[in-house]
Amino acid sequence: MNIPPEDVGLKPNASTHSSTVPNPYLNAILWGGWHWIGPITYYFDNSINPWSETEKAAYRLALQSWANVANLTFQEVFSSNASFVERVGFQTPTLLGEHDTAEHAYYQGGTAYGFFNDNGYGWDWSNPNGGLRIGGFGYLTIVHELGLSVVRRFETGQAF
Repeated sequence: MNIPPEDVGLKPNASTHSSTVPNPYLNAILWGGWHWIGPITYYFDNSINPWSETEKAAYRLALQSWANVANLTFQEVFSSNASFVERVGFQTPTLLGEHDTAEHAYYQGGTAYGFFNDNGYGWDWSNPNGGLRIGGFGYLTIVHELGLSVVRRFETGQAF
């Protein structure tokens, strides 16, 4: 098992009862488990279906929405040696997306995998004014799945 060093990508919280972060909202998402530190890198994996420019733009906007409220930074990289490896492709129509958490990434060599159903409800990979626009259902799916990865609690697996 390839366990990443604590100063790269993931870090355990020092205590399950307190945190040294002065922001109570950040304390709520850090308590008791693994959380991301430093820039979170991401990679668009084209192994199932290629990411369109519209899809990439929506994903980057969704990351920025989290960066704006959670004191996180994200950096695109061009290899699969990344914190987040993201794929698009067809799944069952009822599954719009899924994403690993920091907990999963810790046990997977530091990488959390995400998958988005490009045939799912609200996903329009070619129209920038379609479901991947801010407020569209495809865009909200990306924001939701990324949120589960960056704010999901380790102990119970429940999101805030």
